Amino acid sequence: DADPGNPKRYIMMIGQGGISLPDEEYYRLDQHAKIRESFLSHVQKMFELCGIDPAQAQLVVDLETQIASFHWDKVRTRDLVEMYCLQTWDEFVAQMPQFDQEAFLAGAKVPREVLAEVVNAQRTFPASLNSLLDESHLASWRAWCRWHIIDSLANFGPDSLVEQNHDFYGRTLNGIPQLKPRFKRATMMVQSAMGEAVGKIYV
Repeated sequence: DADPGNPKRYIMMIGQGGISLPDEEYYRLDQHAKIRESFLSHVQKMFELCGIDPAQAQLVVDLETQIASFHWDKVRTRDLVEMYCLQTWDEFVAQMPQFDQEAFLAGAKVPREVLAEVVNAQRTFPASLNSLLDESHLASWRAWCRWHIIDSLANFGPDSLVEQNHDFYGRTLNGIPQLKPRFKRATMMVQSAMGEAVGKIYV
């Protein structure tokens, strides 16, 4: 900020997350039972490809099922009035005493003093999630972290990871039979990450 003595203040948007399937209903409805089975198999295979004990996949699925049970469903998240829950930072932090919010801000390089308020879009989610933040769930959270690191980088890994990732998210979930050629995937990645910057150079 141009005036260090009077820094700009921002509103942070907070929303539910932590699951790998498209929506919370995939974890509970009978019509998605086969998807859940395929998801467990997918996580197992991805762990195997990365040299991780595939038995940890069950920990991931079980934890995500618990997290999904705290999610608001699609109908409730369409209510924009209900989702606009404005809180002070202290009010928000009080809902998750088990989570080190100060460490989170430090890791994200966000100075505490610039946070004016928080829009807690699904206001019941943080407090519910707090119930899972204890030592009894530590092994599950470690497996979950390993899984989400692998999942987020799968498209940039070796062909075995790329193919397995597409087999589940492409074929099983979205009915896309063929993986796009590598040059198209590379172009899409550049477009999503820095499309405006490339466009500016082109123009």
